[in-house]
Amino acid sequence: MNHLPEPPPPKAQEPFTVDDFRPEDAGGIVRLVRAVYGEHYPIRLFYDPAEIIRANREGQYYSIVARTPAGEVIGVNHLYPSAPCRSLYESGVGLVLKEYRSLGVSKATLGYIYEEFAPRHSHIEEVFGEAVCNHPYMQKSIAPFRFIETAIEVALMPAEAYAKEKSAVGRVATLTAFLALSDEGLMAQAAQAAADAQALEAPEILAVTHSGGAPFSRAVDLLRAVCDHAAARGVSIAIETHPDLCENGDQAAALLAAVDHPAFGWNLDTGNIYYYNHGTDPVTEVRKAAAHVRSLHAKDSDGGFASPHFPNLGEGVVDFAGVGAVLREVGFTGPYTMELEGLAGAADSVERMEANVAQCAGHLRSLGLVD
Repeated sequence: MNHLPEPPPPKAQEPFTVDDFRPEDAGGIVRLVRAVYGEHYPIRLFYDPAEIIRANREGQYYSIVARTPAGEVIGVNHLYPSAPCRSLYESGVGLVLKEYRSLGVSKATLGYIYEEFAPRHSHIEEVFGEAVCNHPYMQKSIAPFRFIETAIEVALMPAEAYAKEKSAVGRVATLTAFLALSDEGLMAQAAQAAADAQALEAPEILAVTHSGGAPFSRAVDLLRAVCDHAAARGVSIAIETHPDLCENGDQAAALLAAVDHPAFGWNLDTGNIYYYNHGTDPVTEVRKAAAHVRSLHAKDSDGGFASPHFPNLGEGVVDFAGVGAVLREVGFTGPYTMELEGLAGAADSVERMEANVAQCAGHLRSLGLVD
């Protein structure tokens, strides 16, 4: 098989745009597949530019591409019909050039699929995906999009596919998850999630929610309907500190007031306040909506906007004592959940992970926030 000529290497953190497939992207997709998987990716179509063009033209695959200003493909995700149900599509064959990872490329291409591409194709009513389990990146990428995890498929992907980057020592399992794009599907998922939480005796469901481009009033109506399902099962909903509905205290207060449902509250994520906002801090933001806090993700930060560096609790800039003081004033006593995303290389062994957990728990105890 003839290899395509290699373009100049991309500049680290060069800006990118996301768009529908163009025929001139086909060669870049092949280069990307080779850069990540070598010659071992099991779907051979992705080594042939002409076949990629044909597949997109005929609807066998829809390639959503991330490009540099020079037109080089640095990331891609796909939507394709793989199930007997003609309205159910699979989201997969997602990969990002190594130099561009941790910059939100995968999340951007997925967001384009679910919020722009799929709404333009009304025959696509539901999407499922199989996120590989040899790393957490794809699972984190789909978190904001209301997917519901349903199963783990053991040893689905061949080990050879990961030989080039040495990211697996054997066959790789996948986490299967579904996303309803229609209102009926969303409500069915909400009802099932509430029933599952009740069966598990879990009092609360964490909702990582995005408007999907819908008007604010529409998002409010849907959230209120979801809360009705939760309340019917004796369960509450806590919305995560995430774009685009609840990035800070002002948005949380506005959203909670609009939904106005006794089963709806805010999950304050202390680290995400820095990640998604400029010029503020968790103490400032929690004061704006403290009465609505149902749960808290204890996550530290280096204080940088969009910075992915989350050190152990007490080693960053988050004033956990100050946050706790504000919450005590409104009677909040928990739950506190430690969300330890860490720093690169900071947890390279089970022993190191256990030590990090113990250190973080000790910090919260020293402040009197947990027993």
